[in-house]
Amino acid sequence: MSESIFRSRQLFLLNGIMTTAFLAGLVFSWRAVSSISTAGMIITGLMATSATERKAAWTKELTRLFIACILFYLAEALAAILHPPLPDHFHNLQVKSSLLFLPLAFYASMPVMQAGKLYLLRIFCTLLTIAAVYCLIVQFISGHTTEMTDAFLYHDLVSPIGQHAVLFSLYIFFGMIILRRASFVPFLF
Repeated sequence: MSESIFRSRQLFLLNGIMTTAFLAGLVFSWRAVSSISTAGMIITGLMATSATERKAAWTKELTRLFIACILFYLAEALAAILHPPLPDHFHNLQVKSSLLFLPLAFYASMPVMQAGKLYLLRIFCTLLTIAAVYCLIVQFISGHTTEMTDAFLYHDLVSPIGQHAVLFSLYIFFGMIILRRASFVPFLF
């Protein structure tokens, strides 16, 4: 095996690890892990793929999405500049900066993700299951020892992982769609 093929496989593996870390950060609300893995996805994706592969992966829809994300971020920045300074303006800009970097990370990693998308979907569903079971166990123990009656309400239920209830509901919904589709496509899982 030539050294360039070996290096390419290593970069593909490293990009897969970065994408897995991003998914874990997304599900468990680990902001630092998500940020670092996003940068890792961009770097390894650009190193693992050729310019021809990246150009083939770029579509008009991606162009529109990226432009929309940039415009939304610029609108947020303009609002922060024009309005009196609020303590959470800078924090909002930090949070929304992911709108600029996530499309770039997924674009850079597109050829790598195409090769391993089924594996990444399985990882996403597994991480969701682990997070949901962890939350149920923690809240069961917490509710059992303190006799709290609202331990299983949805906002309290996902509080052990610091996740927002609506966002976690969306993740669960997407996971259910993935699993439902997997029941019709047996080779997915």
